[in-house]
Amino acid sequence: MRLFLKLASLTIATIGLLISLAGAVGWIPNPRAQLADQITYLGSDVLPLNTENVDSLLRYFLKKKYPAYQKQSNEMVGIAIEDLRMNASVMGTVYLEHKNGGRHQLCSFQELREWANNEKFPFWIGWWVAVAGLVCAWSIELLDVHIARKARISATIESGDVSQEDAEANKECKKQELSNQSIEGTA
Repeated sequence: MRLFLKLASLTIATIGLLISLAGAVGWIPNPRAQLADQITYLGSDVLPLNTENVDSLLRYFLKKKYPAYQKQSNEMVGIAIEDLRMNASVMGTVYLEHKNGGRHQLCSFQELREWANNEKFPFWIGWWVAVAGLVCAWSIELLDVHIARKARISATIESGDVSQEDAEANKECKKQELSNQSIEGTA
């Protein structure tokens, strides 16, 4: 049973490390970055407001640039861009398009990229899963060592190599050491 628990906790630790690795390498998608890519390559189209993550984009940039502006969804149509493409670099501006044809500048492409890169995969999830698995594995290992030590002492007493009084004195010394360590640990 303890072997199963030890293997399970090491498996949990490995899964935690793999989660962190997947986030670092980019195997876990970043929805903000996907939206930024979608907006960057819009061309002359208008991105509808019901597209995933557009609400968080609007909340962020409307609060930042237009704190007094109230979101009125019946007025807004979508997101449009004006861009200038030169070789491999793209510069442009993201606008909030209204039904009446008016536009509010929302952000530049650079600000859009910064917003998209602000939300990274939370690496702490994988690390805490790994730490929990390792703590469980170490606890089980320490329990095994303690049980083996007690079995050795019992076997020594039964074989007659150590007198009962010596065994009791040994136990008292160990208790005293443990209490000293706990006192030092709290100080």
